[in-house]
Amino acid sequence: MPPPPTVTRADDWARRGSAAVDAGDLQTARKCFSRAAELDPGNAERRFHLAIVLEAVEEYARAAEQLTKALQINPQLVKAARRLSALFSRRILFGDARLSPLGLRAALEHEMVGRDSIADAALCYLSAREPLRGVLDFARIKGWEVAARNLCAKRTGPLLKDELFLALLRSGIAKSPELECLLTALRRILVLEIPRQRFSDREFIHFVVVLMQQCSVNEYVWIASSEELSAIAKRPIAVDRLLDGDIEEGYNFLLASLYEPTYNRFGRNVGSEEIANIRPAPLAEAVARRVKEYADEQQRMSRIPRSTEIACGTSQTVAAQYESAPYPRWTRLGMNLREGELRRSLENYFKPAQLSCMNDPFEVLVAGCGTGMDAIQIALGYGENARVVAVDLSMSSLAYASRMADHFGARNIEFMQADIQELCAEVKFISRFRMIECGGVLHHLADPFQGWRSLIKCLMPGGIMRISLYSAIARTNLTALRSDPSYPGAGCSDAQLRAFRHLLLTREDDQLGSELKGSSDFYTASGFRDLVLHVSERCLSIPEIESFLEEAHLLFRGFQPVLLFDLLRTHFPGQAWPGKLAHWAELERAFPVLFAGMYKFWCEKT
Repeated sequence: MPPPPTVTRADDWARRGSAAVDAGDLQTARKCFSRAAELDPGNAERRFHLAIVLEAVEEYARAAEQLTKALQINPQLVKAARRLSALFSRRILFGDARLSPLGLRAALEHEMVGRDSIADAALCYLSAREPLRGVLDFARIKGWEVAARNLCAKRTGPLLKDELFLALLRSGIAKSPELECLLTALRRILVLEIPRQRFSDREFIHFVVVLMQQCSVNEYVWIASSEELSAIAKRPIAVDRLLDGDIEEGYNFLLASLYEPTYNRFGRNVGSEEIANIRPAPLAEAVARRVKEYADEQQRMSRIPRSTEIACGTSQTVAAQYESAPYPRWTRLGMNLREGELRRSLENYFKPAQLSCMNDPFEVLVAGCGTGMDAIQIALGYGENARVVAVDLSMSSLAYASRMADHFGARNIEFMQADIQELCAEVKFISRFRMIECGGVLHHLADPFQGWRSLIKCLMPGGIMRISLYSAIARTNLTALRSDPSYPGAGCSDAQLRAFRHLLLTREDDQLGSELKGSSDFYTASGFRDLVLHVSERCLSIPEIESFLEEAHLLFRGFQPVLLFDLLRTHFPGQAWPGKLAHWAELERAFPVLFAGMYKFWCEKT
């Protein structure tokens, strides 16, 4: 059967649009792709192509609209989700853009798309519309607990049934102090006031299970009152009855799971069939996934090899922090894995001839891989020729990384426990690696430069290295926060962490530490500990880095992202890539938050 005439005409307009793109006439392309989308409104590809052109002509709000509509039509269109994530990550204000909530929800569920930018956009969208906008307005006037009671005491309010809101809580980080106030009030009401008959409402139970998942995502970082904790303690969970399907034990387990990771109460012999008996059923489904992941990681810990001793006291202390709080607990890879893209990005820093070694198998060391996101991106992004060795102090972090590597199909990666300061003592590592990546690790060592020297010994002559280090200038406020009278001390308990974080959450915008509310790390327990309460931290300066590079015979090849160089050239006209480090130091003094995300730079071993 031939296609309908409108579809045929849409094809014609799309071809004209492609020809206009090739000719560099974006305005004509915009008109052509718009017409094609009008004629064939149920075609996700047409909307995607229109969005690309709209973004190119800087109509960002309309581009976002078309991308969300494309995802509404085809929720599996991963390239639309990636483009939407990239667009949102640019922090552009979209005003009254008519985004599709179904499209936003689909984007939230894509594993190959960054979680934070989509979650932030979904929260912004929800906050500007009913029912969340009305609930927040009411709560500001009447109080958070009053608003919470209105939402759940007698009936399940519309907000608690909103599918986009539930999708955000299920998988994203809710980075909003006001929303946190509302959700913690809801949790408090659930534990202290809500009668058990309300739990017979399926929509209500569905929300409570989703709230439990949000608490797991943020690692139970919210403050809890002594009344709540006492009420939970008075309801001890009988695991045998829970696994036999006792509904009261199920409710007790559900409420307890709002405050701590109760999944680790099950022994290794408890199977999926027993967990499936838990009632209510939505709770069983959520618990089964987490128990399976936890058991898998426990098994992996026994299989990961130990390559070096962890003899340094500081390294032992750092390892202990990440054993109890692996960071970050990521779930979305958030990377466009088009073949060759990572290699092409290196051409900004190195000549093609220097990268020709990547045509054949080559080895990469990820030193301090943590929970593995960067290591897995490297393994997948550089492709099968890359042989990645990823090491870390923390076995818990490595087990998480190993599980995620299998999940995302990264087969060219080997994990092992090791102290990077000791790698150079192992003959098998000397001058072995063509590339070394060490992101956010060296500044946690007792002597960052000792660890760096060890890595240099593991790098081949002519090999390349990417280093990320904390900037002393960018972290001035964080350093000052350690002298705050309320600072609980590095290595404090989780309860002390929550109390101190809550204090910062309630501080006015001009008070020390209040600026951290804009950081993603503020909204998870491991993130907050890593950001504010780390047991070992030494920030550095550009002059210190320059001095070490000279001593170690390393050539500076440029900061990331590349766009930073445009700012340098604006202040120092005629500057040649990669710029003089003395000029970079001067630029940072003029813009103290320039390297708030760390100094990230490439260098080369001569």
